[in-house]
Amino acid sequence: GQPQFHNVFQAFVKNTSILLLVFSLEKCLTDFNKHQFQDHAGCDIHLEDGSAPRVTDTLKSIASTLYAAESQEQRKIFLVGTHRDCCEACPEPIEMKEQQLLEIFSKDEIEVNTLMSRVIFPVNGLQAEKGEFDDEVVIEIRQKILGLFEQAKERPIPLRWFVLQLALDEKAASLNRSVLTYQECITLASHFCINDSSELHIAIKFLEDCSLLLFYPELELVLIDPQVLLSQFSTMVFKFYSKKFSGSVTEVSYAKKAILSANTFKELQNDSPETEVLTCEKTISIFQRLLIATEVGKDMYFIPALLPSQDIEEVCKLRDEALSEESCTVPLVFLFSDQCTPSGHFCAVVVKLLASKDWE
Repeated sequence: GQPQFHNVFQAFVKNTSILLLVFSLEKCLTDFNKHQFQDHAGCDIHLEDGSAPRVTDTLKSIASTLYAAESQEQRKIFLVGTHRDCCEACPEPIEMKEQQLLEIFSKDEIEVNTLMSRVIFPVNGLQAEKGEFDDEVVIEIRQKILGLFEQAKERPIPLRWFVLQLALDEKAASLNRSVLTYQECITLASHFCINDSSELHIAIKFLEDCSLLLFYPELELVLIDPQVLLSQFSTMVFKFYSKKFSGSVTEVSYAKKAILSANTFKELQNDSPETEVLTCEKTISIFQRLLIATEVGKDMYFIPALLPSQDIEEVCKLRDEALSEESCTVPLVFLFSDQCTPSGHFCAVVVKLLASKDWE
């Protein structure tokens, strides 16, 4: 994925217990990440940024974010390599890739491919395109994940909570949206003898801890699928890099600096079933809670994750120039001892500082 999505990774990884990291076996892990993605029409958009990180740097950032997140769950990481049919053409053999990956991720958390005695699960996506889903490696991944779910069943949970989760999914599907109001959850819960509001609150929090949904009691919202937030962020990325923001001259000018108006947020929600309950104001509030956005003026919100990364040497040049001019603002620079910035942590820190009155 694009670095912009890595920058919001930390907001959604809190309780992740099963993680599939997918990369191409056709390329070297020491190659640079491709700064390219497609718009909604399928046209390529090339980012004007020459400081793309290497794949290993991206994986190190993801690992740093994982290990920085507080989680009581035992995490399992599946290292899935695509383009199995092209891996022999890669100058970096699969054994070398495995060695690099073992240096990045905890060996205790990596799920082993017992079928091939490897830590990488090599798959061939061409088979899926043809409707063939009998790939033995894919079958093993599925069996291992189901096995982890079987282990999780040992954790005691009231049956009505489990049934409630299924009912919430069905309700969201019937309404053609992935967001429910808390009142809708109360109505559903009463059908399963959950009439006590405190029990319902605990049940939904439990489901959130299991990474089955997101719960915002202050906003009286339950997000059955966090993809709705990622989809909105995806639209922001598309508009930002294709320069397709609309609005006043001032709004467009600020948008180019990753400062979006409330009107721009509303624009992202057009023709979305979620807008019935997930209003613009509530979306902005969630983004602020996730440390993705912060208010920098009346109805203006800064989203640093949208901005392209800069080479550290260029940042240091800006710092030196700033130090020579007293009137100029000195850039904020963090240097990590392992030369790896946890994904999204820098953006989250910037949002936190700007949201604090002490740093105005």
